[in-house]
Amino acid sequence: MELLRTKREIGVVFLFCVVVFCINIAIEFYKFSDFKDLEFRFLHAYVEQSYQKTNSKNRTYFVSKLKTDDFSFYTTSKFKLTSKRVTLVTVTKKVTFFDYISKSFYMPSFKIQPVLDAPKTEVQTTINSNSQHSQNANLQNTSNLNLSDSKTLQTTQNVNLEMGEQTAKANLNLQNSRDFQTKNSQKIQNSNLQNSPEQTTQTTRTAKTTNTTNTKTKITPTIPFYRQANYTSRTRQIYTADLPPVPLSQRARDYLEQSIRAQHKNEKMGEFYAALFLATPISKALRTDVVNWGVGHLVAISGYHLGLLFGMFYFVLRLSTKPFYDVRPYRNFRFELSLLIFVLLTAYLFVLDFTPSFLRSFVMSIFAFFFLARGLSVFKLSNLLLTIAVSVSFAPHLLFSLGFYLSCLGVYFIFLYVRYFGEKDALKTWWKVALHAICFEIFVFGAMNVPVYFFFHSASLYQMCVIPLGYIFGLFFPVTLVLHAFGFGFLFDEFLLRYIGLAHEQTQIVVPFWAFLAFNAALLFAFKFRFVGILLSVTGMLVFLIPCIFAVL
Repeated sequence: MELLRTKREIGVVFLFCVVVFCINIAIEFYKFSDFKDLEFRFLHAYVEQSYQKTNSKNRTYFVSKLKTDDFSFYTTSKFKLTSKRVTLVTVTKKVTFFDYISKSFYMPSFKIQPVLDAPKTEVQTTINSNSQHSQNANLQNTSNLNLSDSKTLQTTQNVNLEMGEQTAKANLNLQNSRDFQTKNSQKIQNSNLQNSPEQTTQTTRTAKTTNTTNTKTKITPTIPFYRQANYTSRTRQIYTADLPPVPLSQRARDYLEQSIRAQHKNEKMGEFYAALFLATPISKALRTDVVNWGVGHLVAISGYHLGLLFGMFYFVLRLSTKPFYDVRPYRNFRFELSLLIFVLLTAYLFVLDFTPSFLRSFVMSIFAFFFLARGLSVFKLSNLLLTIAVSVSFAPHLLFSLGFYLSCLGVYFIFLYVRYFGEKDALKTWWKVALHAICFEIFVFGAMNVPVYFFFHSASLYQMCVIPLGYIFGLFFPVTLVLHAFGFGFLFDEFLLRYIGLAHEQTQIVVPFWAFLAFNAALLFAFKFRFVGILLSVTGMLVFLIPCIFAVL
């Protein structure tokens, strides 16, 4: 049984997705027009990655990937960005609408400044210094007084306390009133008449300091400086207190990343696990190792990880809530625990900042849960198309996401294999299950080679190891996740460092554009004709094996 059974239902859902897509495109175009109003934009951004690169003229520079609230962008600089947060002025002249809507593009910049964590302002510093100054003056005056005259001592202390309060209040109003200077000077002169000569001299010095500070202090603009698009600063240092607060999801992500990296002495291992659990960008060296082993889809968070997380959460929650449901057999514990797990996965999705591949798998898992609850079929092409349509309509930038495309393509071939060889009779014995498990990995691996080598050209026979590693990863991921939760994430570092660098590039495979278009066109017929799907897998395997074998020989 399928969810959309008539053409009318399909048309209504399609029309709904088109309307939502157009609304989101209009919103993005409005944001883009506002962004392009000024040629120079002052932005604050989070540094996701910063690495060195050398151009064809043998000139070295640094490329940095920065993330704002609305998009991510690449920029270049003469130095490496080591701080977690920066402010900069960007040039918006060459940014197109397609760049903006893709949420990832290049944008030149200048005046890059790190954001410091020191939150103290000039007013707070002046108050603290004047308060310290007044306390020192009070101690000095008290030592010169006659100890026998207690009434005089008490009166002097009261006057000094009043002077301290007046000075503090004056400093708090420095930025809002110019007339306060005259009133403050009169109050200080009146109080000096009642004090000793030493107190008068000390108060006069405090008044001069206050007047000097007032002459240097500017009136705060009505619009905060970080909202002013044409703002540039040459002398002022930016602090975290000057910028909007960091979102809760970003703070959680930073905390988890620091916790993961702190458990590893080797920087590559900390980077590996941070990418594995939080989808953080990886360096060129680690990316080379991942590509040479062919485990990019295992490191990049996608539906496989979501399934493992769902299974872990369900196992733990089932054990912890078993006594509760044992005395309440009328409650549907599978449904209730699944809802709780989806709430946890939603929080995890926010921490990952809506990574496209994980977002696709999350939306599809929601649909699969709904289909199972209604007794509908899950492994249907219409379900995958519905997931893609809904995801793209609410997040148009997914149309430009390579991770989203490859993730959907992998699910498509999984559906193909289930459609071709997923009969219940073929899974009755253990050896048939094992045979299908191996054939399934080989089929998907071969079918994905054409699009993978169209975008990534590095090839090696070591990439065949991904077939057994895919099953080993099903145990590796939950074990390492639990180890990191308890502070023992370093246990496998020595073993991984011994083998992660063994794989190396043996050749490069370049798939021409026409072959890539022919591959995507054949996808339309593969779901109906079995031989087309098998042909795609066999062709992809030959595209991989022939160059690699000739390179080794």
